[in-house]
Amino acid sequence: MMRNCKKEIQQHCSNANTSSIIKCLAEFTQELDFDQKCRKIVMKRITQQSFDFRLNTDLTRACRLDIKKYCTNVIQKEDGFNEGKVIYCLKEIYTQNVNLLSKGCGRQLMLEVKQESLARVDPRLESLCPKLIGKCKTILASRVKNEGLEFCLYHHLQIGDVPDGKECSLVLSVHAESQNRDVQADHDLFRACSLDLNKFCRDVIPGDGKKFACLVAVTKEKNFALEPKCEQIVENRIEMYKVALKIHPMKEPWEVYKSVMESEERNQIMSAAFFFLAVIFCIGLCFGRVTKRVNRDVKNK
Repeated sequence: MMRNCKKEIQQHCSNANTSSIIKCLAEFTQELDFDQKCRKIVMKRITQQSFDFRLNTDLTRACRLDIKKYCTNVIQKEDGFNEGKVIYCLKEIYTQNVNLLSKGCGRQLMLEVKQESLARVDPRLESLCPKLIGKCKTILASRVKNEGLEFCLYHHLQIGDVPDGKECSLVLSVHAESQNRDVQADHDLFRACSLDLNKFCRDVIPGDGKKFACLVAVTKEKNFALEPKCEQIVENRIEMYKVALKIHPMKEPWEVYKSVMESEERNQIMSAAFFFLAVIFCIGLCFGRVTKRVNRDVKNK
């Protein structure tokens, strides 16, 4: 890889550590001038790391305690090659409640989701959804306009046409929910909405679905409008996420509240809430006093 990707490494990843070169190169593989031979090598490495977490030193280091806490049963059941089950286990926990995983593990996991989407590979989907994937490949091959494999998979999930059964639907739902945490992981959405993200959501902190929530908020505003293609795919994703949440629901509202109260940002959240209430209270006092003075002047006349 160092020989075939020498130019790309010097151009994009000269300061990256040896263990982070794959992750760094993956961020630039969609550029038009990126060497195709190097791209194939990067995609092959990502595929290998997706199938066996032990080949991914960054993920193993960042999620060591999380894997021990949540995914021990998965490791014990599998002797050796585990076909992406550990990474799927982590994604399932992350989609249920963003604060269950450690921050370092959550950040690293989102990088893995982005890379999997770039490589168009998810080992759990490949192993559990062969009929649906084959069906979508046949459909896409007959079309002049290629909408993307994920678009087809999500469409069939949304209409309930999943020939591989419930387990495939569950894995596809987790895959969709994990992508929802970061719009850049959903490449069809990101390409369609890049202008709107820059226009309306530039100051929104990425992660935890905040960018997507921003796009949804824009669709509900009468004075603003997304680009037609972006609006269409956002509406499509909203309907698809509704289906995904029915198949793989999040934690109960109490659990979400509890996770917020236990998070490191709870002080900032509570401070913002109290500040908002204080502003409303002060405005009420000021306007109340003005009203009383007017009434007194009228009475004196």
